[in-house]
Amino acid sequence: MLWWTRINWVTGTTIAVGLFFVIYLAIKSFKYPDDKNRQRNLLLLCLILIHQVVASYFPDKNINIPILEQHLLLILTNLGFLPFCIFYVKEEIRSIREEESQIRAMDHGLVEKESRIQTLTDALTEKESHIQAMAHDLAQGNIEISRLHHLLETTKAEIARNQKADALSMKKQIAKKNAEILHHRNLLEAIQIEQNNSVQSANQIITEKDAEILQLHQVLEALGKVNTKDTQQRSNSEKMHDDDVLNGKHNKTSFDEECRKHLTKAQTDIIKLVNEGFTYKEVAEMLDNVTTGYIKDTMSDIGKELKVRGKANILRKLNSQFH
Repeated sequence: MLWWTRINWVTGTTIAVGLFFVIYLAIKSFKYPDDKNRQRNLLLLCLILIHQVVASYFPDKNINIPILEQHLLLILTNLGFLPFCIFYVKEEIRSIREEESQIRAMDHGLVEKESRIQTLTDALTEKESHIQAMAHDLAQGNIEISRLHHLLETTKAEIARNQKADALSMKKQIAKKNAEILHHRNLLEAIQIEQNNSVQSANQIITEKDAEILQLHQVLEALGKVNTKDTQQRSNSEKMHDDDVLNGKHNKTSFDEECRKHLTKAQTDIIKLVNEGFTYKEVAEMLDNVTTGYIKDTMSDIGKELKVRGKANILRKLNSQFH
């Protein structure tokens, strides 16, 4: 008999099923090398198949158990292997179902992603049409900008021509005004020179008259021929004469400026009020914290600086010196 005639149909079926699971477990083990449980099951299944083949091919004739009973025992052993196959089939079916559910979930995700891609495609199409519209508007805007730029250049050229003409006209007017100003300045200078000459002549005459009056006054005082009443009347007459001279023939502004140049501020303030005809008492009342004695002392100091005595002589001396 051939070797395969010794294997009954139950054992052959078991071996065939076990061989199928061996191939399946080998493929899964190569696909999932980290799955230690599958590798362990593959090793156990290989050992069981080897046992089944050897036990079926070499029945023991020397033992007291008949060969038929040995085959029956082998059949029972194979039937004992059946629950393991059923359990493993259930586990693999569950794994296959889980993979199927994952595949379905992936398919659902792919459908959702495809829907999103379609939505994005529609949005991109809409944006593309919007961009095309914006590009058309931009082209129209560029044309309008070019037209405005040309208009601006034309306007600039026209403004430049107008400004050049206006500048030329303004230059002519300025030259004309400068000529008029130069003419008026020459006239003013001539008038000022004439006025200065007149003022110098008047000052010279006044100085000479003041010197004569001062000489006569000194002679009269030396001779003692003038009494107090005549002296007072002469002082009043001289004061009136000085007021007329100062108010009518002299420049008050020049008097003030020269006083500020040659006298102190306090002396200038006092001499200005005295020159306007106020008495010492009135001047003291006009100035704060000043007494009549202080006014007299100040006038005396001014007289010492001018080397003259008396209010009238001081005023005459100032007018003759600074004008």
